[in-house]
Parts: sequence; structure tokens; C-alpha cells
Amino acid sequence: MSYEPSKCVVPHSRNQRRTCPRTPLDDRRGAPAPSRAVMERYEKGRTLGEGTFGVVYEARRRETNELVAIKKIRLGKAREGVNFTAIREIKLLQEIRHEHVISLVDVFAHKKNLNLVFEFCSSDLEMVIKDKRTPLSAGEVKSYLRMTLLAVKHCHDNWVLHRDLKPNNLLIAPNGCLKLADFGLARIFGSPDRRFT
Repeated sequence: MSYEPSKCVVPHSRNQRRTCPRTPLDDRRGAPAPSRAVMERYEKGRTLGEGTFGVVYEARRRETNELVAIKKIRLGKAREGVNFTAIREIKLLQEIRHEHVISLVDVFAHKKNLNLVFEFCSSDLEMVIKDKRTPLSAGEVKSYLRMTLLAVKHCHDNWVLHRDLKPNNLLIAPNGCLKLADFGLARIFGSPDRRFT
């Protein structure tokens, strides 16, 4: 599904306004749809992986029959709120749009989980490197490196440091295109005096 962001105006301070890309999440009118109705738009499939904060599932959008990946993040207790890395990842992926950066399709809450819906990628660079049956040619290495550098350049052009660049965060789409993913540790930078951990 291709997505063309439109501009919306967000108050930045009393005297300033900044523009940001409009996302599918902004298209809701009035109250959000009940989470059960949203979850019914997807047919959950096999588990793709499990991490510190949750599980990633393969799913299919019922209306378009398109494959997607749903990252289910366990929410903490009510007083703890939503995991900060999830908020950071959502915010950055809504603002960064590039052919070599994973696309965030939708976000919704269901039961006690926050669900992030991404475009589907069939494998990652780590799996490709470890596959001894099909060694990478010099041309393939150069191509993957070029796509990685284009994604990182786009992030840096938008004042974002990824900070977790590794082969299993470089996903391979079914068409062979490399996608930079997992922005949980990413940071926005802009102040030359600010120190990062």
C-alpha cells in the first residue's frame, strides 16, 4: 500500500506552528473505533519473532489481502503508561518516510497490548548473511550497503540517529529492497552541545 502524507499543522508553542506529515491515524473522525473492530481488520498468522517488549506476528489485512507484520507490545500497569520506546518508535516512523525505511501502516490498542502494524518483510540481512547455501556476491554486498547508507542518510537529514544499526534490524522486503527498522533506541538530535548515551 503506498501512502502519500498530507500536511497538517500542529501547535509547537504559543507563537509558532510546525507542520508534520499526516498519517492514517489522523484520519479518524471523532472517537477512535473500538479496538476489537480494529483487530478484526487483520487475520493473525504465524509468529515471526519475539523480543524484550513483545512479539511480532505475520498478519493479513482482510480488506486488501496484503501481508503485514504486527508488533504487539505489552503495556505496563495503568500508572506506568505506555512503554517510552514504543512512543518514540511511533513518532519517528510517522515522520520519516523513505523507500529504505520500514513503513508504519497503523497503530491500535487491543486488550492490554499496543499493536504497531508494519509493511511485511520476509527476512532480514542477518538471515541472508548466515545462509551458507547462497553466498552473497560482491554486487549484492554493494547493493545492500548502498540501500543501508541511503536509509541512514535520510535519517540524518531528518535529524534522527538510529543508534541500533545491525543486520537483524535491516529487513529485506519481498522485492529485495532493504528496509531500516526498529527505531526504539533512535534519538532526535539538533543541539551540538547535547550528549547522548
